[in-house]
Amino acid sequence: MRGTKYDFSAKAQKSKRAEVKNKHLSTNDSLKISLYVSVPFARGTFALNRLYNVRMNSVVHISYNLVLSLWIGGISIFTFIVTPVIFKSFSRDMAGKIVGEIFPGYFWYLLALSVIALILIVASSSDFPRSGYRWSMILIVTALAINIFVAFKLHPEIKQVKQEIHSFESLPEDGPLRKKFGKLHAVSAVLNLFLLADGTALLVIGSILRK
Repeated sequence: MRGTKYDFSAKAQKSKRAEVKNKHLSTNDSLKISLYVSVPFARGTFALNRLYNVRMNSVVHISYNLVLSLWIGGISIFTFIVTPVIFKSFSRDMAGKIVGEIFPGYFWYLLALSVIALILIVASSSDFPRSGYRWSMILIVTALAINIFVAFKLHPEIKQVKQEIHSFESLPEDGPLRKKFGKLHAVSAVLNLFLLADGTALLVIGSILRK
């Protein structure tokens, strides 16, 4: 009886050991399988994220250059082509009225582009070295401030003075209204050329100093 009990307990212990060993093996197998599956999945996810980031950076970069091109092109076309043609084709008063109707849309156009450029430069900050990003931010914020000033302060003042002038053709050269209009117009012209230089500098920085 004692031998039988001993054999039974020995078999039981062997069985328990086998079960523990099997559990240990199954646990190791599960870990190996999970690692075998998770590592390629992690690599694939990393590759997809990297590809997504590259494509997004490319889209942002193209959009940024497009905005700057519209910025520079819009100012150049309006300043050096549209306005001179209008003043050559019509009388002084009629040309002033036509350009005056275009001005609000022109100023809002530049204001919108400067806002979009600010958003895009922030979104692509990692693509610029520190100096390039800092100078780009300074130029864009300066342009944004100028556009806000022109749209909400300078242009309304010019419009108000023009309303007081019935005709530039009959207005005395040394008249106070003409002088006031001339000063405001000169400020507007200088700021317009500065915005052109500003946009050109941004495009150069984005092309040369980009990572």
